[in-house]
Amino acid sequence: MAPVRARLRCLSVAGDGNAVQLDLALVEEQVSVQLQLTEEGGDAAVAATLAVQQIETPLCVRGSEAGPADAATQGGGSPTEPEAEAEAEAEALRRQHAELLRENEWLQSLVRQHLDGISKASRKSLQEAGRAVSEDEEQRYLLALQQLSRLVAQREAAAEAAKAALVPERARAMAATAAASTQRAALRSFVSDVSAAAARAAAAGQVRAALPDRAVRHFLAADAAAVEDGRMLRAGCARLTHQLAAAERRLKEADQLSAEGLHLVDFEQTRIENAALAAKREARGAEVEKLRGKLVTTVQITAHVQEKLHFCEQDRQARAAALESAEAALGEARAELTAAKAARERARRERSDLTQDWRLVSDPLCVEDMGAQQQRLAQLQAQAAELAARGNCAAPHANGAGRPPSAAGAGTAATNGAAATKPTAGAAHLHGRQVVSDSDSDDDAPLAARKPAAPAPAPAKHAAAVAPAKPAAKPAAGGNGAGPSKPAAPPASKPLIPKRPKLLDDAVELPLAPPKPKPKPQLPQPKPAAAAAGSGSDSDDDQPLIKRKAGKPVSSAKKPVVKKVKAEGGSSAKPKVERKRKPRESSAGGSPERSSKRAKGGGTGKKMWDSLGHAGVLFPPEYESHGVKMLYDGVPVDLTAEQEEVASFFAVMKETDYMNKPTFLHNFWEGFKEVLGPNHVIKKLDKCDFTPIYEWHMAEREKKKQLSKEEKEAAKRERDEKETKYKFAMVDGRKEQVGNFRVEPPGLFRGRGEHPKMGRIKKRIYPRDITINIGEGEPVPAHPFPGQSWKEVRHDKTVTWLAYWRDPVNTKEYKYVFLAANSTWKAESDQQKYEKARKLKDKIDDIRTTYTKNWEARDRAERQMATALYFIDKLALRAGHEKDEDEADTVGCCTLKVENVECVAPHSIKFDFLGKDSIRYENTVEVEKKVFDNIALFMRENASGKPKKEGDQLFECFDAQDLNVRLKELMDGLSVKVFRTYNASVTLDRLLADESLESTVDGKQAEYNRANKEVAILCNHQRSVPKGHEGQMEKMKEKLTALHDEIHELQGYLKLFKAGKEAKDKDGKVVKEDSVRRKLDQKKVQLEKMQINAAVKEDLKTVALGTSKINYLDPRITVAWCKRNEVPIERVFNKSLLTKFLWSMDCEPEFRF
Repeated sequence: MAPVRARLRCLSVAGDGNAVQLDLALVEEQVSVQLQLTEEGGDAAVAATLAVQQIETPLCVRGSEAGPADAATQGGGSPTEPEAEAEAEAEALRRQHAELLRENEWLQSLVRQHLDGISKASRKSLQEAGRAVSEDEEQRYLLALQQLSRLVAQREAAAEAAKAALVPERARAMAATAAASTQRAALRSFVSDVSAAAARAAAAGQVRAALPDRAVRHFLAADAAAVEDGRMLRAGCARLTHQLAAAERRLKEADQLSAEGLHLVDFEQTRIENAALAAKREARGAEVEKLRGKLVTTVQITAHVQEKLHFCEQDRQARAAALESAEAALGEARAELTAAKAARERARRERSDLTQDWRLVSDPLCVEDMGAQQQRLAQLQAQAAELAARGNCAAPHANGAGRPPSAAGAGTAATNGAAATKPTAGAAHLHGRQVVSDSDSDDDAPLAARKPAAPAPAPAKHAAAVAPAKPAAKPAAGGNGAGPSKPAAPPASKPLIPKRPKLLDDAVELPLAPPKPKPKPQLPQPKPAAAAAGSGSDSDDDQPLIKRKAGKPVSSAKKPVVKKVKAEGGSSAKPKVERKRKPRESSAGGSPERSSKRAKGGGTGKKMWDSLGHAGVLFPPEYESHGVKMLYDGVPVDLTAEQEEVASFFAVMKETDYMNKPTFLHNFWEGFKEVLGPNHVIKKLDKCDFTPIYEWHMAEREKKKQLSKEEKEAAKRERDEKETKYKFAMVDGRKEQVGNFRVEPPGLFRGRGEHPKMGRIKKRIYPRDITINIGEGEPVPAHPFPGQSWKEVRHDKTVTWLAYWRDPVNTKEYKYVFLAANSTWKAESDQQKYEKARKLKDKIDDIRTTYTKNWEARDRAERQMATALYFIDKLALRAGHEKDEDEADTVGCCTLKVENVECVAPHSIKFDFLGKDSIRYENTVEVEKKVFDNIALFMRENASGKPKKEGDQLFECFDAQDLNVRLKELMDGLSVKVFRTYNASVTLDRLLADESLESTVDGKQAEYNRANKEVAILCNHQRSVPKGHEGQMEKMKEKLTALHDEIHELQGYLKLFKAGKEAKDKDGKVVKEDSVRRKLDQKKVQLEKMQINAAVKEDLKTVALGTSKINYLDPRITVAWCKRNEVPIERVFNKSLLTKFLWSMDCEPEFRF
């Protein structure tokens, strides 16, 4: 650094006063920085020389240009001869200095060229490019390094020579410049002195010759022009010298490179190759990045596939277990089938024997003879009774050895007649029943057909055929009650055996049931409430897992529905018979319970989880008394906290429609009386006035509405903090969201439709009412009620519920806490449900063929099931279940009554009934001719041929559970609900299959809503018109009118523009055409969107679209349609549905149900 600083000081001293002053400290700092940066690379000398040269060049050039100009400015006259010599000397020095600078520049460029070329072609760069260095390249590299070293040495020598020559030449140039400046200053002084002397002489009145101003100006101008010409000449010389130096430099470079054997072509070729390799490296790097992205995607897909494979493996294991159990059940079923076949063969043989007996007893001669014997027996019995009355000994003679021969003969005939009546009674039994199946049970026979007819006092048409003979030992107790005053009538001319009734298909062969052993005499046992419930649900997905239906004593005011009660001795009682059904075995030893009233969520024996932890349930806050008193007969009444709470339940509903429903008022009063107690002052509901409590409640509600935004947010945060721990559960180490974890607060039950329990009080639920299910070893959830404990804590791994409790109003039902809809269990269940419906699509043709054939089946139950299944398939009707008396009387397909259907010629059926949630279903559909005939038959008469009346079941031979069992025989897992899911999904898929013709997203969304509406109508998902609908439509009409007015106004502006006139708005401001056109386009888009929304809102006012989306429509149909038509999925699915159906988002656009 010392030589550089000394040289810089010399340069700063060499400059004159008018030159640019050099900041030595700043320059030294720059040079120091450059040296520090380049010392690491071994090129410190070159970098220092370059730095010094970059500083010297502007100083020297500016110093050489400033000197003559300053001299010309200071001197006013033409240069004298010494000045010319000094100028010539300075010019020579400048030329020499310029030559040195050009040579220096040439050396600098050569050094830079080699530094750029050689350093880039280093071994490290070649190795990074992935190219091995050969021996030739290594040799060239070493030669280049040697040449570079020589060039650096030459550069240093040239720099030293320039330094040595520069200092004296600069000193000489500065001396010449100073001499020229002195001469110019003397000249200017002389001119000024002459001018001053002339002025003084003129002032003294002396006449002296003065230098004319024009001459002085001409001299100065000529001097300036000469200076400018000299500068231009110097510049021209500098350019020529530079060109000459460049040519010499090229010659020197060529000679030098040729002499030393350094070929720049090789280095250039290497540089090009290196550049190509670098480009390839970048391309390979880009490919590597792409491969990395693909690798990440592949890893994600692989993880997803592994997860699916895991689920599939679990499903496979479950199916394998189910297959094993099914094979075991199949083995048992085969054994039962073998036994049934043997029993059937026995029954056929017995049937053959009975048929022969029937032919015998059907013979007219036998009938006449039997009638005669019956008459003789009646006469003998009358005579015996008369003799017994006279001599008190007729009975022993009638049955003993002392009996008269005629009496004995009559007794023998009577005995034979009684024996002959047995097959006759059996035949009458056969002809009095409807042929249902080849079952070995006679439970399907009508009661009248199974009960032997009492003998008539007088001979009737069928008396002799059906009246059994009484034992001769008890003639006085004969069942006919005949006395001596009523002698027997002569035999009837017509046969006493009734003709065979016409069957459904007029079958010739009549199936006979094998005789069953008589049961031991025993009193009929009452059935438990759990076994007396209705049939199961229409979906096997909702099958309950535990049976906890509470036994409810039957009230004496209500007549129990008794289907079959066997009396002692084989005789039958006459209970009310609801349905004629095939006998069905129950898995739990009783009638199957309704699934909606039983536990759900697993319980099939399959292990659902290994570890389960949760925080239990969130209880509502305890009631806080407000102290407002109700009025009774105008007088305030004191109430306890419990009574006040119930009164508040009723008061807040004052302005609702429930106040006009007698059932609601009656049920509330019954519950309120129990809370009040027997000795309370309140005796009648119509004298109660709850207005003070209602007004207090409305005031509190208004206070909540008046809260500030900050207060509402603070209250919401507080609620969220309390609920946080209840929102999630840990299942097998993963965090799952819990569904409805809140215990329902107490209140008044409202129900849906005209529910018979509306108005009943829903009592508060406490921990003692709740059963918890949690993993073993997990901490039992805490609750805020000290002194109480949970009803039960279970560790059942076969169920998926977390907690349950009995419904306080519908005590046969239970409330459950499950995981949320987006949980893994629910997602798997949903996917399996829709896959089951897709499986039905592949088998629907075979199933339709089967039930179409059964429209003409001889078995009445089979024919009824086939007819009902036709309606379920075509109309997507619900199955329907038998209702208890305390439940809403709603109807499904299997529980249709005679008055719910009407046959309309030529072959249409009109349906009119209340479906689920008391929603009316009214529809007239055209059906097949055979279906029409079947419905007419089922409406006209029952299984025993008796006419039906209003209130009777249309399908009396089966119920929903029978139908589901039959469906499972057609396809594994098939149920009525699967039919609804299939029909809804296949309808939506068909309506959305074609490409949308709409161009806007709103139009496409409206098209989807129309398709969804068709599905909702098919499933009868209706709703009442919302209360605010009319007001909303009025507001939309007003907005549409305003939009039409604005568009009309803008179109008027366009007409003015077209006519070449100026347009102004209402405020008098001039409007521009571009602005008007842009605004018109915006208004048209708004108008189209609003018209679509208004039409959709009016069209869907009585249709509920959400139910079908949640329960019946495969979400993959909607996702694929949105992808095909570029509609955001958020326009169709709300946030909850997006979370629920997250599993369906990766389906392909070409997906079809």
